Amino acid sequence: MQTTLTDFKVTDRNSFKTFLELLYEDYLNNPETWEPKNIADLHEILIESTDSIQSYYNNTKQNIDANKHEWKTFADMLIIAKMHE
Repeated sequence: MQTTLTDFKVTDRNSFKTFLELLYEDYLNNPETWEPKNIADLHEILIESTDSIQSYYNNTKQNIDANKHEWKTFADMLIIAKMHE
């Protein structure tokens, strides 16, 4: 049974890496299902999602406080990705 992206459990750095690999694979295999068509669109959606993530957790009945996660880790990873050659 293959796990879907929304069912995949991210619990640590390694599982987050696996999630990113699955996400990239999904983009390569199903580009038509992706709303962002370029990096600018993706950036805009990421900005919007930081505002709406708590609503997503609430609507999907996940007992998660979005303010308690280590957001600096995500920010640092995006900075590293930007500088990657």
